[in-house]
Amino acid sequence: MTFSYDATALDEARNRIRLEIGDTNPDRVLLQDEEIDQIISEQSEFYLRVARCCRLICAHFAAEPSRYRAENFTEDLRDVFERYQKMAQLYEEKAAAPWAGSYLDSFKDATEADTSLVTPLFKRGMHDFN
Repeated sequence: MTFSYDATALDEARNRIRLEIGDTNPDRVLLQDEEIDQIISEQSEFYLRVARCCRLICAHFAAEPSRYRAENFTEDLRDVFERYQKMAQLYEEKAAAPWAGSYLDSFKDATEADTSLVTPLFKRGMHDFN
């Protein structure tokens, strides 16, 4: 199992997901590269990828003892579990939110040229007469 994170390559899916879930510290790895890569291969939507990673982290923490003690430090993993559970819900809600388009003309042109998308019912200028 491996861990990698490159803050200079946030255009790569795995690095972006690690940034979103806070898994950027190699000394405290939450998910392995292979686990994230599997989720990336199964899910195409970014927010749902992040939500699935959060759910996977929840599963890891649910299988662990609820508390860790090290010298004068105690960590309650129930808090971590609940935080990632809330993050998963948040990203699932973001994925389900309606999308209204983009302000970039290049994106609009590319979207209109994509024949695999459903044709919009209305668009600017549809009632204009020549």
